[in-house]
Amino acid sequence: MKYFIAFLSLILPLILLSQHDFIGYIYDLDSAVITDVNVKLIEKDFTVYTDSKGKFKLENLGIGDYTIQLTYLTTKKIVEISIPSKAKINTFYLTKEIQLDEVTIKDQIWGQSEASNVEKINNINLDSPQDMPYLLSHAISLSTQSDAGNGIGYTGIRIRGIDPSHIQINLNGIPFNDAESALSFFVDIPDIASSTEDIAISRGYVASRAGAGNFGSSIDINMNKLRTKKHLIAKSNIGSYKLFKSSLLYNSGQLGQNYFFEGRVSLIRSNGYIERSNSNLKSLFLSATKLMGHSSYKVNILHGEETTGQAWNGVPEAYNYIDSLRRFNFAGSEKSVPFYNDIDHYRQSHVQIFFQTRIAKKVHFNNTINYTFGKGFYENYKSNENLSYYNISHPSESHADLIRQKWLQNHFLFTNNFIDIDLSKNLSGIVGISASYYQGHHFGKVKEVYLKDITKANTYYNNTGKKSELGAYFKLNYLLNQKLSLGFDIQNRYVQHFINGTHDVYNNLLVSHSNLLWNPKFYGNYKISPNWHLNLGLAYYEREPYRDDLLRNPNVTKEKLFSFDIGGKYINNKVNCLLNLYNMTYRDQLVLDGQINEVGEATRINVKKSFRKGIETSINYAPIKKLSLNANATLSLNKIINFIESVSVFDTDFNVIEIEKNKYSKTTIASSPSAICYVMVNYNIVNSKEFNWSISSNFKYVSLQYLDNSERKQASIPEFSIVNFESTLDHNLHRNIHLKYWLQVNNVLNKKYSTHGWIYSYKTEKAVEESYDPYTQSTNAFNHILKGVYPQALRNFSLGVTLMID
Repeated sequence: MKYFIAFLSLILPLILLSQHDFIGYIYDLDSAVITDVNVKLIEKDFTVYTDSKGKFKLENLGIGDYTIQLTYLTTKKIVEISIPSKAKINTFYLTKEIQLDEVTIKDQIWGQSEASNVEKINNINLDSPQDMPYLLSHAISLSTQSDAGNGIGYTGIRIRGIDPSHIQINLNGIPFNDAESALSFFVDIPDIASSTEDIAISRGYVASRAGAGNFGSSIDINMNKLRTKKHLIAKSNIGSYKLFKSSLLYNSGQLGQNYFFEGRVSLIRSNGYIERSNSNLKSLFLSATKLMGHSSYKVNILHGEETTGQAWNGVPEAYNYIDSLRRFNFAGSEKSVPFYNDIDHYRQSHVQIFFQTRIAKKVHFNNTINYTFGKGFYENYKSNENLSYYNISHPSESHADLIRQKWLQNHFLFTNNFIDIDLSKNLSGIVGISASYYQGHHFGKVKEVYLKDITKANTYYNNTGKKSELGAYFKLNYLLNQKLSLGFDIQNRYVQHFINGTHDVYNNLLVSHSNLLWNPKFYGNYKISPNWHLNLGLAYYEREPYRDDLLRNPNVTKEKLFSFDIGGKYINNKVNCLLNLYNMTYRDQLVLDGQINEVGEATRINVKKSFRKGIETSINYAPIKKLSLNANATLSLNKIINFIESVSVFDTDFNVIEIEKNKYSKTTIASSPSAICYVMVNYNIVNSKEFNWSISSNFKYVSLQYLDNSERKQASIPEFSIVNFESTLDHNLHRNIHLKYWLQVNNVLNKKYSTHGWIYSYKTEKAVEESYDPYTQSTNAFNHILKGVYPQALRNFSLGVTLMID
């Protein structure tokens, strides 16, 4: 027995030493990584999945030959491997018969996926409870804004200073921008990030896509990636200003060979930083996919419901620096204390249907259908209102306090159809047509009047806007050799807009407007080496005016833009850097004029000549395994040539008696900072099989911004810089059970700053020595401005926990 034990003690270390790990990488035929590939070790009936880098690992295998089965959607492949492996890197290739997630957004960044003006974001910070714009705040040339001050509720995004109405947001290739205002309200689809797989941000050159909104910038959100591995994710967050967020997501993985299901519910509540800017947000996402050989069907249902306290008035600039007034909200203050909760309530539902099929070996047909329905209202308390204005009569009173609601009920139908064809080994193309129809019903109701014995009509204004669009596009990409590719892209859109009815500001409406729009583009990509890439993009855009533009100015014209981008990238194992130069020359650009309309939306005016030009740079650097640096910066000039400012002159009864014209040879475009900088440092403190703990800090700088186009110092908001901190701890409780703890501290240095604002300049015929309106500032007794800013939260935090079972 003792000889056996001695023998065992000698041979056991040799047996243990003979255990090996096998690491492999899986790519498609275009050398792109494939995630979530099912890798099954036949001999041990053991399964693993590829990660985001296409990597898989089989541990503790004895010396010998094995069989692995690679399964991705409808594709299967049997591979023989040997242990120990003779190759340093084990690479496998699969044919992806079904590429639903790639195809539905393929025409969005056609030929430009590696360009320096396109930023692809795969690792979205899903831990943060803030809205999508703030999750993208690290992106190049990007600045954000929040009415409530804490990044939840009504938020906005700007790229290169381009205002939100000129940035097209696409959900799985479907336009999300409102067809009437061109704005994208992420508050209507809360927690969309939890169902998002990846995002592409295009700046300057933007490949043609169906729908409106794009005018030199776009954000393409992809929610259609198929996950072959089932999982359950439960998340919960708490934080400052009574923040609470909870979500539950389930993904079935691949059921049999044909079916995939996914579902998510989310709830977000916050009081907001500004008083009575609370948010109560709910969302639901359901998705089902069926694969059939060379075809696939997918249906998405997305529903959101929001009730938010109105905070779009901002605060008088002086309040921004007074601690007791900085959070004051004038919305609802027409009622005596306690103030009324002026709210915005809206529900929106999306149904998306996708079909793709392979017509021939190198020809694919893709069809997308979407229906969006929305309904909701703005509610305001108004004091001492003229009853006749609201179609209300009373035997003796002409004025009273009341609560009014401004309603919107809208429908949006959209379809996009395109054929993707490989004409030869070096030539490929896309040809597509799209169509959409929008109908928005706008009407006002009086909810309550603080008088008895009144007679009122059902509505006090009632109008309908209809917008239809028919578009066609053609794209061609030619690979001259392994290094150089050239592409051409042209789009034609015919847009009709019709508005009729009554309006609470513009009275009787009858507007009919149509535009024929052309958008030709050209690009080139040159691969100097595997590490060096150069790109060039030339684009011409035409874009129609929108509802508010048409109502404010019957002579408004379409916008035109010529955009030029040239840049390059360098990529290796440790560093990823880019440099991009851009020049955007406009004709009749609709720029912000600094004012907001009756529902808090920024208004625009045509300017004859203007431009944006600048330099963008970015670097991602990992000097050591535990430390990484991510930084980007943009320096730009954003100018209007020969700008003419219109200033109203009022008499003592505040009737306009004159429009004064002020001429400027060159001024800065409103809300366009000349410098934006972002720096993030991440350090991985612990990295083991059981724990992964990392901390990071980021810095964001945005230079001075002008609120209108006069470039007067009085019409500006100061530059600001903020520092945020994050810490995450991943705990692997079991091979299939993972916990993640997360802490975020925003505005660590407790800075007082504002991200945006509004302004209105006017003059008076006679001297006005004192104003009781806190928004009013006067340079002298005749020249005055109304100015509001949006203070952002001081130091605040959120923390959360995520449970994942896969």
